[in-house]
Amino acid sequence: MSGIINSVGSRSGVIGSTEIPGGYEEGTWTPTTGGTSSETVNRAKYIKIGNQVTISFDLSISTIGTGSTTTLSGLPFANPSDNLTYPVNIKYFVSLAHDVIWMVGDIANNGSTMTFNTRDNKATQIDTSSAILGNSTRIIGTGTYFINIA
Repeated sequence: MSGIINSVGSRSGVIGSTEIPGGYEEGTWTPTTGGTSSETVNRAKYIKIGNQVTISFDLSISTIGTGSTTTLSGLPFANPSDNLTYPVNIKYFVSLAHDVIWMVGDIANNGSTMTFNTRDNKATQIDTSSAILGNSTRIIGTGTYFINIA
């Protein structure tokens, strides 16, 4: 097979989207901290191929209000109970609630949320409990996780 998805059909070496267990889908999703936060989703897209989901997002938070300072909700598909946590690469962040030199997102087991872990220049371990997101925060990231398909 050529690895090309959609078009003519499998006889030509092209995989049709109906031939992929779980199918092929592209769309948008809405990351949010919830509560009374004021947010702008600059971009949030996903691609689902079978049971693999790849997400990307660019989120600006004007005011955090009562929104979560450690978690984003609204993933397009729930992560199954597979006892795995999937990492999300945070490639850009600015105006976090405290000084950070490293940040990663985790898509947790059995849910549709992403939590953040950080490290500042003084920490000897990863901080998973301090407020991370705040007023004027902007984060851009991408990650891949797996879901159950019927």
